Amino acid sequence: MKRVCFLFVVVFCCINFYGQAWDNAKPDRRFTFGIRAGANFSSTAAKEWVASEWIPYEMHYYRYNSFKSKLGFHAGLNVDINIIKSFAVETGLYYTNKVFTGEETTTNESETFEFQYIQLPVLALFRLYIEDDMHIQLKGGVYCGSPFKIPSLLNGHWPDAGIMVGAGVNYKKYYFGVQYEMGMTTSRFEDSGKCSNLSISVGYDF
Repeated sequence: MKRVCFLFVVVFCCINFYGQAWDNAKPDRRFTFGIRAGANFSSTAAKEWVASEWIPYEMHYYRYNSFKSKLGFHAGLNVDINIIKSFAVETGLYYTNKVFTGEETTTNESETFEFQYIQLPVLALFRLYIEDDMHIQLKGGVYCGSPFKIPSLLNGHWPDAGIMVGAGVNYKKYYFGVQYEMGMTTSRFEDSGKCSNLSISVGYDF
């Protein structure tokens, strides 16, 4: 939570610092469509996760700790609903793959946990113009995700939702940015199963 608060402070300080670049003019177009893709680095706040599996005549329980981030990826369609030239509502639809590993406490063997979601963000987007064809983007809001793949040891629907903040640079039609997600939904793992994700994105706007 401290990291998210810090990022919000940085975003609003940047908005204040670049206040002279704020442009209230009517946007050139109401909608901006683009594509985005990049890498995910996911982790969990849990100290221990517990999973179970039915084997003949008994239920076997697994306990995992020592979680480490593993490379995942995301890709999708981005849509900006432009209110004024310097402010928009950003949304879109993404496939996102969040992966990390945990060590089983009994066997000391590593298990990979892979979650795949269709994710929808809704973000307030601020554009700070450096020049006509280049601007900085600062954004913050919420996201929700519907899963279509979860680790085999974990049963249930496992929806995901949380807070997202980010920053990026647009040069002409090209985009580069970073986003941080802090999951707010608690899993059925012990000691909180909330997950976080840092993503790096590149893109192109049409």
